[in-house]
Amino acid sequence: MHFTIINLCAKLLINNKLTIAFAESITAGRLTYDFSTIDNSAAFLKGGIVCFSNETKDQLLKIPAELKKKVNYSSLEATEDMARGLARIIPTANIHVGVNGSNLPGDSEGIGNQTGTVYICALLNSEILFSREFKFDGTKEDIINQTIIHVAYFLRHYLENKQIQLNYTA
Repeated sequence: MHFTIINLCAKLLINNKLTIAFAESITAGRLTYDFSTIDNSAAFLKGGIVCFSNETKDQLLKIPAELKKKVNYSSLEATEDMARGLARIIPTANIHVGVNGSNLPGDSEGIGNQTGTVYICALLNSEILFSREFKFDGTKEDIINQTIIHVAYFLRHYLENKQIQLNYTA
């Protein structure tokens, strides 16, 4: 279903000589997997990290202590820090994408978040390309698929137009 847009993103990454890496919570590795199944994925995919629990986010991505005190881990600000932490771990990628949120009650330890709240952030050479909050409906699988499609949509839009459509709403 979403492999057409991922294929397009892969071609655009290769044509623009860009590489990508993912830090995933809500998608639990599916973004990295989906991008890895594309032909010639080694030309653009540097890797991915699954950091589902808050403890793993702390250990791998080094979420700043001051942020942990101010907001919960399932927030846009925490997702931006996930992308920044990923850039420290996989510095050879040009684009670093963080995805975070709440699939079902209790998931991602997102206390206070509604089910289907998703945060997506992408950095290009440490600058924010896009950073957005979405509200998706459906099953856990539906929410994951919608997240993957939205990441691919925004990447495609940037790579085709070299800008992000700021007034897009989910």
